[in-house]
Amino acid sequence: MFNPDIELQQPRSVRASAALTNAYVVGTNTVSFERHNSLGIEVSYTKGDETSMQMKVEVSNDGGTTWAQETTETTTAGTVAIALAERSYSASGVYSTFLRPVRAGLARISVKATGGTPTGTVAIRAYPSWA
Repeated sequence: MFNPDIELQQPRSVRASAALTNAYVVGTNTVSFERHNSLGIEVSYTKGDETSMQMKVEVSNDGGTTWAQETTETTTAGTVAIALAERSYSASGVYSTFLRPVRAGLARISVKATGGTPTGTVAIRAYPSWA
């Protein structure tokens, strides 16, 4: 249900366009959820000589002291397996992802190149929203 008292946020820069590396690099800005419960993410990826780019989202409920990575789950024969979530992008483009629900105070986003020589670039904008 839409909450009419929530002000819609404009996307804000989490990571200015920069070259990828082989290790995760966290964006320079975190996102504060304030009274929101979801997160929109816009990824602008220009593929280089790397095989792909991976992105992970982490949240904090203690002001950024402790971070927990988003997870994914699969179920087989009644057993639920939990794994750390990483999104993989293998082609240049502008991508939109919407995460909900998010129960956290802050979020941060990290990216890295996988395979080959990292020459690609990525910029990320994000906005808290209400879902």
